[in-house]
Amino acid sequence: MTATKTRGQMAFGLVLVAGLAITLAAPPAALAADSPSELNKKGVELGRKGKFDKALEAFQKAIELAPDFAEAHFNMGVVLGNQKKNDEALEAYEKAVKIKPEYSEAYYQMGHALVTQGKLPAAVGSFEKAIETKPEWAEAHFALGNSYAAQKELEPAIKCYREAVRLAPENTDAFFRLAVTLYGAEQYAESWDAVHEAQALDLDVNPAFLDALRGEMPEPEEKE
Repeated sequence: MTATKTRGQMAFGLVLVAGLAITLAAPPAALAADSPSELNKKGVELGRKGKFDKALEAFQKAIELAPDFAEAHFNMGVVLGNQKKNDEALEAYEKAVKIKPEYSEAYYQMGHALVTQGKLPAAVGSFEKAIETKPEWAEAHFALGNSYAAQKELEPAIKCYREAVRLAPENTDAFFRLAVTLYGAEQYAESWDAVHEAQALDLDVNPAFLDALRGEMPEPEEKE
């Protein structure tokens, strides 16, 4: 898929995971020196600068002082994920959600780590937990749809993509994935609807996909 609108490159403070951005969990500004929160803040700043080993040291010190500091466990997982240490990242996210069961961001990141490991059914469970704790999170619905689609579970994937575009109607990736999945489910008219929605958002839809879709159904006129 080639888009005329592309996502931004990695910015300080953002960690790109499976095409989606998650902000490191940052604490309040005014903190006591060498407190767990100050160490967590220091780790966030180091992570933003790409100094991942130093960031991990700061998060580890914060956790030693405050073992139930969920955000420090989460931030450690984000940094470990950036270092491709997915097993360790998963352990960090699991600790975070054990401490803070409603931690939607940790479930979401856990899902992406599981996708990287090819553990798609487990990833589905993690994304579902993220949505359970934050129902209006479009990116979590999108990620869940991708996990279903990768397992060729097309109807659940379609449902997720529809919810993703309802919540984030500017998401061209979700419209395109919806179109592709509808095509796979032989729902060609609805696939064309999704294509037109994506094109209206300036997405340059893959010509090979359009040719394949035209081979099943001529392109209808766009609805007024």
